[in-house]
Amino acid sequence: MSKCYRQVLFTFVILALLLNYDMIAVAQTPSGDESQARAYLQQKKFKVERVGELKDEDGTHLAFTTYKAEDGTLVNLIHGEFATAVEAQEFFEKEVTKAVRVIEKGNKTGQQKKIVGKRAEADFDSGRSTGPLHAVLWTAGPDFFKLQSTSLVDVTEFEKSMS
Repeated sequence: MSKCYRQVLFTFVILALLLNYDMIAVAQTPSGDESQARAYLQQKKFKVERVGELKDEDGTHLAFTTYKAEDGTLVNLIHGEFATAVEAQEFFEKEVTKAVRVIEKGNKTGQQKKIVGKRAEADFDSGRSTGPLHAVLWTAGPDFFKLQSTSLVDVTEFEKSMS
């Protein structure tokens, strides 16, 4: 299976979990935070607006999905699949250095409270007068994720729903 195909497939699985999680058999019961986050996202009625691929300035291949709420709020999910966890963390560090402000930086923990990678909350220049883009970035093994939006609440709720 090609890397591109796996990334697109991963994006659709995340989409299904975020928007139609009732239709998917879940092995574990979601935590309270996850359930509240999913309810919040369903209340805002996020829909997929765009799915695609992009390359950063160094040519790193990434997949993206843009979600749009009924109120017009956009949330972008960017995913990169790397050969190793070290490569994913190097990309994470490169992305964090682009922030205009790092709010928090540390370890990312999984459902078992075990460290699975790195995590940061940061603000990035949006290039617009609307203010900064708020983002949560993290790694989980060889995977890199970045959620960004003008709404910090939406970004953190998306992240919780993906835990």
